[in-house]
Amino acid sequence: SGYEGVGSDGECTDANSMLYSFVQYSGVAAPNTCASRCSELGLSNQVGLGSSAENICRCYFDGTAPEVAVADQTSQNSGSGPIAGVNDSSGWQCYRLVIAGTISPTPSPSSSPTARPTTDNPSVSPSASPVTLSPSTSPTSSPSLKPSVSPSASPVTSDPTTSPTSSPSSKPTNAPSVSPSASPVTSSPTTRPTEKPTTNSPSSSPSSRPTTGSPSISPSRNPTANPSPFPSSSPTVHPFSGYEGVG
Repeated sequence: SGYEGVGSDGECTDANSMLYSFVQYSGVAAPNTCASRCSELGLSNQVGLGSSAENICRCYFDGTAPEVAVADQTSQNSGSGPIAGVNDSSGWQCYRLVIAGTISPTPSPSSSPTARPTTDNPSVSPSASPVTLSPSTSPTSSPSLKPSVSPSASPVTSDPTTSPTSSPSSKPTNAPSVSPSASPVTSSPTTRPTEKPTTNSPSSSPSSRPTTGSPSISPSRNPTANPSPFPSSSPTVHPFSGYEGVG
């Protein structure tokens, strides 16, 4: 926490590619362990740290590096200002110190900032209360200009220039192509009706007399059966004259 990586491979250098003064520790494998060691040395002039593949930790300083009894080595170099890049030393990873969540400026500013920000004094002091200007002219309750034309007391209705006619003023422009006939035209039928209705003749004429068929058997003059037996007794004569019994 508090550091960010710079470059891919090499020791930290300033804008002129110069190495910084450093305090070195050996046997520090992880970059976060190296960051804890460097934070213990103070951050007033510290610019970053370097961690090598050989478990070496270096804490870089702008100007003079502090003398630390427990450190393996202290080296004073010419590097100054914020970290600008890395050199060509292999096996090293450079980390720039970030203070209060910000990144140190790169490159160094051309001039030192003032102790306090400068605020220019206003050329005119503000009034105690805002000034409201009075209008140059007072508003009038009536309009300043009169209308150019006065309205008439009542609306004017003009009389028509011509009287309406009961008949049209002009004739139709196009005449009809065919004049109407005096009476409606009734077309004649294509065929005249016959005076009498037509009755088709029968396919065959009737015979002058009806045909009567002959019987298949001619009647015989002689009867085929013998008469019933003669009466067994003589007829009874009743006493009254003119009648006889039957059966």
